[in-house]
Amino acid sequence: MKQSRRRPNHISNRGERGYALIALIGIILFAMILTTAAAPVLKKELQREKEEEMFWRGQQVQMAIAQYFAASGKFPTNLKKDLVDGVKIGPAAKQIRFLRPSALCDGMNPCPSEEGNWNLVYLGDREPADLRDALLAYLQKQKLPPTIPPLLTTAAEMGKNRLPGAGGDKPGEQSDDSSGSDDKLKGKPIVGVTSKTNDKMFRSYYGIEEYNKALFFPQVPVITGGIIPPIGMGAAFAPTNVANPRCPDGGVRINGQCFGGLRPGQLCRGPNGESVPCPGR
Repeated sequence: MKQSRRRPNHISNRGERGYALIALIGIILFAMILTTAAAPVLKKELQREKEEEMFWRGQQVQMAIAQYFAASGKFPTNLKKDLVDGVKIGPAAKQIRFLRPSALCDGMNPCPSEEGNWNLVYLGDREPADLRDALLAYLQKQKLPPTIPPLLTTAAEMGKNRLPGAGGDKPGEQSDDSSGSDDKLKGKPIVGVTSKTNDKMFRSYYGIEEYNKALFFPQVPVITGGIIPPIGMGAAFAPTNVANPRCPDGGVRINGQCFGGLRPGQLCRGPNGESVPCPGR
């Protein structure tokens, strides 16, 4: 009678370990395939979240600039010092803050500096004219009255004949940082901000498709995707309290000067009440 031969235990265990290793490799490969397939979707979702944050913070900046202008009659020259740290306004010299520190950072990009990472747009730059043109086209498409905020009209007229980047003073950082760079921009009025990202947005901003062309400007509400606020465009574009009796011809007083006079030949009043020609015609 023949005796049955049994495999040694070490050979049997070795085979089981081999099957387990093959199964583990298969699971890892399957997981890698799923991750690769899901990566584009995850990237888009992350971009959408960053875009939402950019719009939210940009809206906070444009509202803060509008409030600062209404309170002081001028544009800020440094977002952190003027809007976040605040300024003393009024007879009581009360310190007023207009912006939370987090809004200094564009949600689309890393923000290593407390000064913020927005691309600053200055009075005389081309971006306000581009926004005005986009806004007019948007209102026409929506069959709404072509009502343009007065500050945007004035800033657009001041920058409409300027080529993008002309003069070499296209801003990229805060104008009066401690590094001393871009000294010629120190003290220049900041009228708005854009993102430094040049990709295409998921949603359009008054028909504007790129992040770095979506200008957040005072008096211009943040409207995307053709959605009109419940208050209506007329109320949304209601002028900030910028009228000034020192500009009797209907112009807008910016940083101590009148711009955008509607009736040629009229005079504006200077800082001491004297009659002076209204600049900006």
